[in-house]
Amino acid sequence: MTPQPATSAAAAGSAPASTKSTTSIGITMNGTSLQAEWSLRDLVHQCNNVPSSLESWITQLNAPLNLCPTDVGHAFLTVDNVRVGLLTPPVAMALLEHPHAFERVSQTQVALKRPAVDASASVHADPDARVELTRSQWIAEIVEQWRTFNDGTQLRFEALMGWRDELYPVYGKGGSLAFTVERAASGLLGVRTYGCHMTAYTLPPGTAHPHSNLHLWLARRSLTKPTFPGQLDNTAAGGLPVTRSSTGQPVFQRPFECMVREAHEEASISESVARSGIVAAGAVSYYQRQEHLPSLGGIAGPETQYVFDLQVDEAFAPEVNDGEVHGFMKVRVDEAMQLLKSGQFKPNCAVVLIDFLVRHGYITTDNEPDYLEIVHGCHRPLEWEFPGPRWSLLKD
Repeated sequence: MTPQPATSAAAAGSAPASTKSTTSIGITMNGTSLQAEWSLRDLVHQCNNVPSSLESWITQLNAPLNLCPTDVGHAFLTVDNVRVGLLTPPVAMALLEHPHAFERVSQTQVALKRPAVDASASVHADPDARVELTRSQWIAEIVEQWRTFNDGTQLRFEALMGWRDELYPVYGKGGSLAFTVERAASGLLGVRTYGCHMTAYTLPPGTAHPHSNLHLWLARRSLTKPTFPGQLDNTAAGGLPVTRSSTGQPVFQRPFECMVREAHEEASISESVARSGIVAAGAVSYYQRQEHLPSLGGIAGPETQYVFDLQVDEAFAPEVNDGEVHGFMKVRVDEAMQLLKSGQFKPNCAVVLIDFLVRHGYITTDNEPDYLEIVHGCHRPLEWEFPGPRWSLLKD
């Protein structure tokens, strides 16, 4: 796609309206009428709306199903007795059609089996690595069958329409790789996924107190994106995939490397600028029930987004470099807050921006009554529910 010039904040009103139905309050930004209807607490809650007790929640979901003792309902997906995902009944039953790979442990647990491995195999001397590769192959074969369901005339699950030919990692005990799965199928398995988001901002030279001077660069998503078309996004963002070597070994992309790549692909930021300027700023985690995207098929999507900041000078302007982004706009903090409250952001991008504004001192205990709930909601400790990677111990 031909690079497009950055747009002004006045273009903010051109995004599709939020589908949330509430009484709204009209506000104006640079002559553009916006609809204020979301609190910051609302925005965090829409991304972190799964109850803290997963067992009680699963029981509540299964209660109306009148399950027989041998049935399976909404269920945890486990690997070596560690929870790695949540399944809806149709997906759980579809997995159990492959008894070589999956077994029903109870009404609320489906386990991915541990394969027997050939101790004499020359590829992957590490038995655990061979187990992971076999499990990943099982998953790939099953998902491919779902994709070519009914002699290839239809998809078994609508979520697979978004097939990416990209693998997402799923981690198990001790933060080790449990298996990989096609990105489009990750929502079906309800596994924890990972991404990287960057916020570029500018401060005028010599600024003593930045609160009235900081500007943010926001991206507007492509109008043809299958999810959240035309909504606002962070400056650059992307999923965190894993690839395979010629021998099947996993090759991990570290969060910083992912962010450098996405900054170039989406915002035309050179590698030298990215590597010298991008600063790791932590992570946000949340657990989202995907009622707004029923086609994904999963009960809920636990996600972790590694967040990065990039301070740029006033002459900087990102440029569109692929089909993911429609354009960019530069806004003041108060304008960004108005855009947040008018529901114009992709939900998880709103959480990333809120986290940025907390870290930089714009959302405080003095101006936000729900401050603690907002901060905690941006950082749900998912390791208590599903394990994540331990990057310093992972080997490519």
